[in-house]
Amino acid sequence: MDLTCTDGVTSLVRNACYPGPCTRTDMNTSDVDSGDNYTVDCATVSPLLLGDVFVSCYAGVLTSNSSGCKGHCNASQSDSTRLHGQMEQLSCRALDSNFDGSANGTCVNGVMSIDSSTCVPACPSGQTIVVSVAGVSHTVALQSRVSSGNLEQKQCSSIDATYYGSLGLACSRGVISANNSCHKKCLSSASVQVAIGGTSYAVSPSADILHSQSGQVACSAAIAGYSGSISLSCSEGVLTAGGTGCLAYCAAGTSASVTFSGLTRSVVTPMQIGHGSTGILDCSSAEAGFNGSLTVACSNGQVSMQSQTCFESPCSQPYQVQLGGSTSVLQLGAQMKHGESISEECSAANVAYDGNITATCIKGSMVPNYAACVPACLTSSQLPFAVGSYQLTVSPDSRMANGEVAQKQCSSVNADLEGSLTLRCVMGSLSLNSACVPSCLTSAQTSFTVGIHTVVARPSTRMANGASEQQQCADSNSNVTGTFTLRCESGSVIAESHCAASCLKSYQAPLTVNPYTLSVSPQSDMANGSSNQVQCASVHAGLEGTLTLGCQWGKLSIESNCAASCLTSFQAPFSVGPYDVIASPSSRMLNGSSEEQDCSDLNMGLEGNFTLRCQQGTLTVDSACEPSCPASAQASFTVGSYNVTASPDSRMANGASAQKQCSALKSELSGTVTLRCVQGYFRLEPSCAAACLTSYTAPLVATPYTLSISPNSTMANGSSEKKECSAVHPGLEGNLTLLCDWGNFTIESGCVASCLTTFQAPFTVGTYNVTASPDSRMANGSSYQKQCSTWNKLFGGNLTLRCDRGNVVVDNRCTLGCPANNSVSASLDGSQWHVVTGAAMAHNSTQVLDCPSNFTGSLTMQCITGAASVLSQKCVPLPCVAGTSTDLKLGPNSRRYNASALVAHRGTVDMNCSYINETYEGSLVVECMYGVLGINSIQCAGIPCDASPGFNVQVGWKTLPVAVSRLEHSARQNLSCSRINSEFAGEMYMRCDGGNLLADTSTCVQMEVGCLPAGQGFSVRLAESTYLLHPSSPVDAGDSWQVDCSSIQNGWVGTLNATCGSLGSITADDSVCAPKSCSAGQGINVTRGVLRGVASLPSTLAHGEMASVACSSVDEGLQGNLQLSCNLGQILEPNLSTCAIVCLRARPVQATFGGMTHTAFSPADIDDGKGLWMPCQDIAANHSGDALLECKGGRVDVDASRCMPLPCASQMRQISVGGIDFQIALNGSKLGGQSPAVSGFNVSLGCEVLSLNLAGTFKLTCLAGTFDFKPSCTLAQCPAPGRASSSQSSLSAVDASGQLILNPRFEHSCGASLATDQTCRIFCAEGWRGAIQTWRCNMGFFTGPLPTCTLLPVKVEVKGSHKLEVSNPTAFVKDPLAKRGVERQIARTSGVEESDVNATLSLAESSTLASGGRRLATAVKVDYVIVQRVQAESPEEAQGLAAGLGSQISTSLGQASDDDMAAEITQAIAEVARETNVVASVYEVKVLERVVQPLAIFAGGRSMPIENITALENSDDFNVTTTSTTTTSLAALQNESSSNHDTSEDEENQSNLPLILGFVAGISVMACFGFILGVYCGRRAVRRERGAEDEETWNKKALREAAESPVPLPPLEPQEASTGTRETGEQVVVQNILGQEDSQASNALNRQNTGGSEGSVKRFLI
Repeated sequence: MDLTCTDGVTSLVRNACYPGPCTRTDMNTSDVDSGDNYTVDCATVSPLLLGDVFVSCYAGVLTSNSSGCKGHCNASQSDSTRLHGQMEQLSCRALDSNFDGSANGTCVNGVMSIDSSTCVPACPSGQTIVVSVAGVSHTVALQSRVSSGNLEQKQCSSIDATYYGSLGLACSRGVISANNSCHKKCLSSASVQVAIGGTSYAVSPSADILHSQSGQVACSAAIAGYSGSISLSCSEGVLTAGGTGCLAYCAAGTSASVTFSGLTRSVVTPMQIGHGSTGILDCSSAEAGFNGSLTVACSNGQVSMQSQTCFESPCSQPYQVQLGGSTSVLQLGAQMKHGESISEECSAANVAYDGNITATCIKGSMVPNYAACVPACLTSSQLPFAVGSYQLTVSPDSRMANGEVAQKQCSSVNADLEGSLTLRCVMGSLSLNSACVPSCLTSAQTSFTVGIHTVVARPSTRMANGASEQQQCADSNSNVTGTFTLRCESGSVIAESHCAASCLKSYQAPLTVNPYTLSVSPQSDMANGSSNQVQCASVHAGLEGTLTLGCQWGKLSIESNCAASCLTSFQAPFSVGPYDVIASPSSRMLNGSSEEQDCSDLNMGLEGNFTLRCQQGTLTVDSACEPSCPASAQASFTVGSYNVTASPDSRMANGASAQKQCSALKSELSGTVTLRCVQGYFRLEPSCAAACLTSYTAPLVATPYTLSISPNSTMANGSSEKKECSAVHPGLEGNLTLLCDWGNFTIESGCVASCLTTFQAPFTVGTYNVTASPDSRMANGSSYQKQCSTWNKLFGGNLTLRCDRGNVVVDNRCTLGCPANNSVSASLDGSQWHVVTGAAMAHNSTQVLDCPSNFTGSLTMQCITGAASVLSQKCVPLPCVAGTSTDLKLGPNSRRYNASALVAHRGTVDMNCSYINETYEGSLVVECMYGVLGINSIQCAGIPCDASPGFNVQVGWKTLPVAVSRLEHSARQNLSCSRINSEFAGEMYMRCDGGNLLADTSTCVQMEVGCLPAGQGFSVRLAESTYLLHPSSPVDAGDSWQVDCSSIQNGWVGTLNATCGSLGSITADDSVCAPKSCSAGQGINVTRGVLRGVASLPSTLAHGEMASVACSSVDEGLQGNLQLSCNLGQILEPNLSTCAIVCLRARPVQATFGGMTHTAFSPADIDDGKGLWMPCQDIAANHSGDALLECKGGRVDVDASRCMPLPCASQMRQISVGGIDFQIALNGSKLGGQSPAVSGFNVSLGCEVLSLNLAGTFKLTCLAGTFDFKPSCTLAQCPAPGRASSSQSSLSAVDASGQLILNPRFEHSCGASLATDQTCRIFCAEGWRGAIQTWRCNMGFFTGPLPTCTLLPVKVEVKGSHKLEVSNPTAFVKDPLAKRGVERQIARTSGVEESDVNATLSLAESSTLASGGRRLATAVKVDYVIVQRVQAESPEEAQGLAAGLGSQISTSLGQASDDDMAAEITQAIAEVARETNVVASVYEVKVLERVVQPLAIFAGGRSMPIENITALENSDDFNVTTTSTTTTSLAALQNESSSNHDTSEDEENQSNLPLILGFVAGISVMACFGFILGVYCGRRAVRRERGAEDEETWNKKALREAAESPVPLPPLEPQEASTGTRETGEQVVVQNILGQEDSQASNALNRQNTGGSEGSVKRFLI
């Protein structure tokens, strides 16, 4: 095997080991190959044993198996030495070489039985175990056999030289365990990386370090100059290092932070400082303007300040002041300390300023503060301002001091102005308070509109502000009359118009009269306010009536009374039955007229008449047409298989019918057919029957047969016929029945099929597909068996054939055997081998065969379902014995190899490839496979040359890199010589020689081509540099050319001559090239601080010369001189340290404070590193404090930390919203802040805080004394008024949110909200009467009066009728006593006064049941009306009382029985007769029918909606449980709101009579629940009729009676819906539904419940 060592770890690279042979332990001393076995006689173990011990060899170890040994003791007592039951001890190792101890052998009936339970397994030599050391696994083998319980000791170094300690291998019952104390040490040759100061260094220990031990290395071994030690630690061979003990020095240039005088600065050490040492630095190196020294110390590479004596520098030099563009130098009387100040007059700096300058010594420099210097305003100062459209400028007449005020006349500024203005000087700036107003010139104009005319007006003369003049309208526009007034306001002309416009005859106004859309013009011009009447027919011939044209302020209007007539061209389509027809007038029809026509004029199939009506130009049809059926009409029907068509004999009227014989239509049919005409549709009602003919067929399906059968003779309808199935087909059994049903021929089949010999059934045996057939005909359900070998000799077993309804079914129990000499694939030793079987094999049988020739042993074959396979095998591959030879070939070389020893199957022998061919590398393997040696040389390869991207190849004077691909040993890569050097011809090559790449250019030959641009060139030396030059184009040999020296190197001048020699050689004289000079004006870009510019030469300079230039020529902010040097025509970078930096006052300064950046100018120049103070007000208006300006590198840095923005004072602003101007106050304290508002104050609020007339939002921000106001306001809207829950409310009442609340007696049309100037109507609510008022929205508030509303009267009417069977009906109707008696009975039953009842008696027919059938008789009909008035304080109360009272009356009438009612009528007639002293007639009265119609409630001529009753039912005043008994239903009443009308009571009764009938019928059936509700709600109106019963007692009684006494009523026929029309034209539909049964009554009431969600329905079962 090949092992490799990597980082102290040994690993296996390749294993070519194979198991070795074993030496026999018996008398035969020959070796046994691994995998072979042999036997030993059991007698060698014990003379008492028979049989063989089986010994096998694997990897040099013999293993014995003595299970085949048996004792040969005697079964009798004749042999005293070997008796039955005798015991003998045997050596376990003799039984099995892997065991120790003794076993007991017992002779039992001639058989020796061995008990080996006491044998203990040992651990054989070579047994392995895996141990882990330092995380690496190693396989360790026993050197010798170890008995169980013993130990083999090893040194850890035997595993790996880097290990130490010992390893014990213990054996316990054949299993090895390890006692491992091995560890890996760290060698002195090992290295480890250690981090010191952020850099990694490699260090090694001075000696080996054991596991868990440590060592040290000096830090200087890693880094020179470091002190301390590096600690090393070893853990299982892994070395770690720590460099925390190494201390660094501080190198020159190390930065350090120092603090002094409240400042923190950074300094850089100019020298190296050792660890623990100190250095001295000047304070000025940390901060300019300081004196003294700094002491810094070094600690491990870090520099820190140790002490300091720094102090600010004093001031002793003159200083410069700048103010208002003027500069002066002031002298100091004596040296000043840092922070000391002196005062100088501002005039010393600028005579135009007043006040004092304060100069302070700051770090050696005097910093002036000009905050107290106040500028004056000069006569040259100008202030722009505007008056109207005038843009003006004003200046003071004389110099003004700060704060001085001067007044001027506006006319001195512009002659067109009036008034005066005031100038004020504030900090050198002018402010203005102007009262100037412009007058109006004759060129000023304004315009206004009169009707459709535009009038442009101008003043006749110049007008003073506020003046006015009057002009004639016609002077400006001839189409208008009257006057207008012009007024001058602030230079603008405003017109007040009193002009009027006429309407010209060319004007048009639209007129729409359905179906016409027209335009109308006046016959002549119309004066303003005039009107003309026009006939509608003059506008369009299809119109009638008149219209009025009006002219109002130039606009034409129409009041139309036109109506459209209907022309003969008009059409009205309609349908009658199947006919679609179109009707037209026979002549022009006036609006509202009608015309009758004959239906047959439209279609001959129609009868009757129809009426055409004309309404506003629309044609409508009232049709009474009925369709008939012509003789040509046809209809069809089907009888059996017959399709029959019939037609009427003649035209049939609608509803007519006729009969025909079916045979007249089809001879095969019998019976009759009825012909009918229904609304023009011809229909047939057949009663025909059909027979079944011999031509009829019916299908018969009996698997596998599908047959067709016909009757032998015609079959009558309903007849049947039986047949045997065999008569239909010989393959069938059973019977069938033929049926005829109305011409439909069908079969009832009981046929089943038998199985014939021609039938086949496929089945499969293994891979064979076979077909079986019966040997003879098989009856349905029969079966029999056949031998499978009948079909194939390889088949075994039996199969069963069964007949199932004509299908042959196979029960397959056949098996498939295997043929002889069958080739079978066998898996041996991991490969597939072919084995050929012997004789044929039956299914599931076995056969033993020899292994293939490359193996020894045998294998057992098995046959399963026709397929032979290897059941088991004992085939062992052959090895290669010693002396086996083979030829090893590698490339062109070959060498004979002889095996020196046995090579096992798959065993290998490794050798180097160079053993065969020395030009190859790698290793090859000789392998034994099944007794034959072979070679595996896949790892052998000639030593190649790696690919090279740039292999340098030189041809002549040129060397170029050439990309060479990877070349195998001795391989070549060709290349043209001209590719390297174009002046050479031929081809060269690169060759790989044992891994070395060689180039052979010997075949390259140079050509005479002159001097080429890519040729060998020539050398030129300029100063210290040498240049290789080439001609720019080919030059022939002997020719010359010129070269510009500047093209060789920039900065040289002159021209040299070059001459081309033989084979490309060139000669030239380079002494003619000279260095270039610098020309006058030539410049170089330079930078000093932040200042940049160009330094230019004043005159020409030769190479190497210098010139002096003023620094100010580069930038005005630089002072002094600098030196410029010339080098080869270029100016070298100058030394700018001689230029002093000054920050100029003329340059703008950027200062940032208050969140904004401002631009200002320094009042004076500032030297670099110096500064001055400047008032913040001079930088940005409305700021206080002073800012410090410091010059740093030419840039002025501004410290504005002391600048504070001024607050915003309260002020008034004017805004315009919707054309309306508002004066608003901007006050911080009123808008959530303080006043004055601090700068930065920011708020977003609703516009209503500015004015209650506004809505929307605004944003207000205070920025440095100025309010930034951004409004998004709109005029406020008026929210719709709310509705109060109580009756105490007025127009001024508002709720918590400010919403207007209306009294419940009022309603409105204001929607959700109104915008300004929009209007809505306020009117009286339901049940109240009053005039409609108009409200207008004015910026969030309503204006307008409330209507005066009075309560409308409310009454209850209950109407009903009886039908009475009376003995003398005619006399009864005419008898006044009968009328009064009926009214008294009704009053008593309903509980009202007799005077409240009005009854009418009349004769009517009645259907009565008599013996022999129903007959008609004369009956008395009683129609009555009960009227009750209700007094209340509100519509709601009146409605509740009316509902209760009407319910009570209707319920009382419904509760009385027919017999009681009849008895009370006769009793009441008798009472009236006695009261009037009149002899009464005697009548027999019987009640036949009764109707109580719904309750009707009237309120000012309108019906109160039924929903209000539902609202009462849903109230929380009481809780009632209703009964389920019901016989009547309540009608649904839907009432829409209408405008209030004050009508008379008679008109109310007349217009609402249909409503009364519908409503009374509905209430009368409210049974239990309605009665309870009515009694409760109407208790106050009825209490006066109930005597002295208290309210609570009466309520309880009424509720109990209602619950216990349901009211049954006789059933009535349903009535059609009636429609009542109100005075306003609105319609109310009242539907009366009187059900026949309880199930109908439950659906009779579907009423909208306004108390719940919209669309919900409440159902009441009364």
